[in-house]
Amino acid sequence: LKFARRWQPGSLLQLGRSVFLSAAMAGMAKLVALLAVLEVIVQVDTASGKQNGGLDEYDRKCEEIVAHSRQAGQFFNSGRQAEANKKLEDAEASFRAAKKLQPKEPQAYISIATTMLNAQRFDDSVRYWNEAAPLMPKGRAREWAAGRATWAKYGKVSTKRDTVYANGQGNLTEALKLMEQQLQIFPDFPSLHHDKATALVMISALQEDATADALGEFVQAQETSLRAWRAGLRATGASKCCESCGGVVVDWPGHLAGGRGGGLVAVDWVVDPADGQRYGGSAAGGEDEGFLDGRAFVARFEGSAGGPGI
Repeated sequence: LKFARRWQPGSLLQLGRSVFLSAAMAGMAKLVALLAVLEVIVQVDTASGKQNGGLDEYDRKCEEIVAHSRQAGQFFNSGRQAEANKKLEDAEASFRAAKKLQPKEPQAYISIATTMLNAQRFDDSVRYWNEAAPLMPKGRAREWAAGRATWAKYGKVSTKRDTVYANGQGNLTEALKLMEQQLQIFPDFPSLHHDKATALVMISALQEDATADALGEFVQAQETSLRAWRAGLRATGASKCCESCGGVVVDWPGHLAGGRGGGLVAVDWVVDPADGQRYGGSAAGGEDEGFLDGRAFVARFEGSAGGPGI
């Protein structure tokens, strides 16, 4: 029912009747009955669309939102700010018209929320995402909308941070405060911990405790990367890796002195084509081949206390 109304009723009915006749000739009673029901569904749903304001008109308004958004982006990129703002106003007008036609449909909300996110009107984007979520099916769809709202909040803080940071030439103290706000939104974002550590290194000549804090943030960057790697292996079915597999060694001298291994013998760059997994790129290969993960650095140590060999 949800998708039948997106078809042109005439073409769908024509398709149904054609298969209906073929099925009847072949004696496929079940398929005949199903297609008969399908024809009734389309007829009823088409009549419903006419009564509730017309889904075709609603779809056109949603398409208008996207078109105005695209034009606004083109104007922004060419420095025509006033014209871009006018197109954003047009997009909101189309949204209001679509909402009036189908107040319980989420598509218009999704389109205008995306438009506002692309235009860096983050507060408006958050509001529209929050309004869209209750109109969507429970479960992953609502979680996705909530995630987009969170991403819009993150975008607002990130834009401020980029301005303040000014590629390392701006106010590092204020930039660090904004990094803290980013981490409150995404506490397990490895690159944020790495960025914070880098900024702390930059101010370590002025703040005595910044070096220790920087080391802690570098460790957090590694640990959060490890957790994400484990989760990725499980999600893709590549491994049943649990929370205890793998690890990050921060203090190698202490690690070795603790009886976990003797002196370093060698570090080898090992390639195992049989164990390689290709990431990214297209299925056809060619110029866009992605990269092959079948290589690793392998460190060899002398045997631990009481254990011979390497």
